[in-house]
Amino acid sequence: MTNETVHRIRVPQRAIERAMLSISLRRIPNVVIRQKRKVFNVGMRVAELKWEWRILGSWGDGRWKNAPAMAPGKFGLFKTRSRDHPEQPSTENLLQHSSSGDTCRGCRPPSWWGRGARCWRGWPCAPAPRCCCSSHPAPAPAAPINLTATSPAPLAAGNHTSLAPPPRDSRVIITSDVYEAGHSQPHAERCAARGAGLRLLILVTSAPDHAAAREAVRLTCPHAALRRDIGFAFVLGSLDSRHEAKADAIRAEDELYGDIIIGNSRDSYSNLTLKTLSMLEWVHTYCPEVPRLLKADDDMFINVPRLLKFIDARKNETRTIWGRVFERISPQRSLRSKYYLSPRQYPSNVFPDYAIGGAYLMTTDVAGELLQAAGQEPYLRLEDVFVTGVLPSKLKIKRQHAPEFYNKQALYLPCNVQKRISIHMVRYHKQFDLWRKLLDGTTKCGNT
Repeated sequence: MTNETVHRIRVPQRAIERAMLSISLRRIPNVVIRQKRKVFNVGMRVAELKWEWRILGSWGDGRWKNAPAMAPGKFGLFKTRSRDHPEQPSTENLLQHSSSGDTCRGCRPPSWWGRGARCWRGWPCAPAPRCCCSSHPAPAPAAPINLTATSPAPLAAGNHTSLAPPPRDSRVIITSDVYEAGHSQPHAERCAARGAGLRLLILVTSAPDHAAAREAVRLTCPHAALRRDIGFAFVLGSLDSRHEAKADAIRAEDELYGDIIIGNSRDSYSNLTLKTLSMLEWVHTYCPEVPRLLKADDDMFINVPRLLKFIDARKNETRTIWGRVFERISPQRSLRSKYYLSPRQYPSNVFPDYAIGGAYLMTTDVAGELLQAAGQEPYLRLEDVFVTGVLPSKLKIKRQHAPEFYNKQALYLPCNVQKRISIHMVRYHKQFDLWRKLLDGTTKCGNT
């Protein structure tokens, strides 16, 4: 018969949500919380609301010491007796029965919860023993997910080899664990003579279902495709068998234009970093002689004539990234933000200076260095922060702010268009309007 202690307490809905959120975020091992709800409706009002909580398992070795914010008095479900918290509880006490195969149930740390502790809003909480142990054996821990390839390969094709990763926290995903090197559809002919005759290479990251955006970009930004000194291509990730219809459409589009490079990493919004690394691998492998690389998204309008003037004025620069550079930006810790990063993923409170990912220009002498360094770093899904911030700061690569990279929406006035290198969030049907304004010869704009 199971010997477990059940504490019945009455707590507000908000406190329960905060407690569950706090526990789920910190992934406390061997803790399971179950709730039972009874609601009696009287007309449109709730007359009674009861919650039953059953806490199963132990807090896990080392978690209290490393994360004191997880203490019950901190996240609002229980209030401790004293205001000043004593020393950290000994996890040796809490797990003393674990070695025998039993599961410690209903444990409370001895120095945090005294007898007679009270719950939220003064409701009494029945005192519990230090550890009530069940006769059931502890469940086996879940096997960690192996994200590595079956046959490990170097991060990038080329002469360099991947280095052995340093000792690390097994809970942190390293980029080399999830990045799949190589390209299923490389289109090496898009960079003839390894880029020796090119002034600029434009690679546009796109999504499989953005066919209309790609068509608009082909007809505007690279009119460049008609120039022999500018290389151009789209970069996509791979699709699995569940998206066979999309894959067929992409193959048909590529047969028509021959400008879609497909990497081996899976295509998704969360894998933008992997897509950019695939782009750097392609440059390092097939086009290392081109002096400049422009990375752009398919919702960017690119003023190619203005970009070429910008490049000509900086011919001698090396180991540099240009773009709209942000300084001293803090990571988002709010779960509601799509740019959320947990402290485990990125522990620092400030990002290194980085260029916004919509469009940025780099010297290609750093492509191989960025690719090699990425394999040893924790994976970040924020592509611009990782590729133009975290990695360059470690490699001492310069990042220079260029106001011409206007990586946000702007008024679509002829002078605004003519003075900018890039404008962000331009839908495909607006690309043609901006292209017309770029070629407008009647509007006189001041010198910039």
